[in-house]
Amino acid sequence: MIGDSVYGGSKMESAPRNIEVKPLSSSTMLITWEPPETPNGQVTGYKVYYTTNPNQPEASWDSQMETNDMTTISELTPHAIYTIRVQAFTSMGAGPLSNPVQVKAQQGVPSQPSNFRATDVGETAVTLQWSRPTHSGENIVHYELYWNDTYANEQHHQRIPNTETYTLSSLYPDTLYYFWLSARSQRGEGATTPPIPVRTKQYVPGAPPRNVTVEATSPTTINVSWLPPPVERSNGAIVYYKVFFVEVGRSDSEATVTTLNSTSIVLDELKRWTEYKIWVLAGTSVGDGPRSYPYTVRTHEDDT
Repeated sequence: MIGDSVYGGSKMESAPRNIEVKPLSSSTMLITWEPPETPNGQVTGYKVYYTTNPNQPEASWDSQMETNDMTTISELTPHAIYTIRVQAFTSMGAGPLSNPVQVKAQQGVPSQPSNFRATDVGETAVTLQWSRPTHSGENIVHYELYWNDTYANEQHHQRIPNTETYTLSSLYPDTLYYFWLSARSQRGEGATTPPIPVRTKQYVPGAPPRNVTVEATSPTTINVSWLPPPVERSNGAIVYYKVFFVEVGRSDSEATVTTLNSTSIVLDELKRWTEYKIWVLAGTSVGDGPRSYPYTVRTHEDDT
């Protein structure tokens, strides 16, 4: 083994790759990896970091030095979940740390699924894909999918079949979710993937503007005002409103439409002592939401 000395100089350009961890028992693990793709010189050794508390800085993790691209760590806490990172050294100094890998110290449980990602994101559904764990993947009985949403602020869990893709539906539009996944064998559940963030797409509003008020203010003007749709039914940012008005007795298709981004308008140049039907809708970048209830109001007969 190489001594744990301090190196100076510049960092390497890339980290060790394809870190794989296989529990040999409930207290021992075999860790293997591949050298950096673009090392800054000849690799002279590796440092393997491991911990059950990955929120602490790496300097406080347990570690050991190796000259080869594999090592065994022992005296682990049975059934604890360990986070592992590997760093390469050259004569120029220490390179960057690899991406963290998590594994449970228990023989026979699967390692983490890999390449966990969202492949299709809609307004209310997300399709997730992943690759089978590299160890004990042949013994998987099902997967455990976890997610939380930043709208209802709730955490959810669903057991899903032994597959490598799954579409989750009944989600909220325009909402940030975090998803993470683990595999389960008959021996137990393995470590989860790191959470991945996914924001569902916006959708058209699910409700019309609220508290629409219409008031004739002269023989030729009507004031119209409203409040935005309820936040929980906006389905995204409201970017415009449309106000429709038409003389009573005429078809809705003949209505005059005004698009604006405020919540009030004065309709002018109207006919004296005439009934108008007025309604409002809100829209996101996706399109129009439902129209409000139509309100009828008559302009004044004279200016008094």
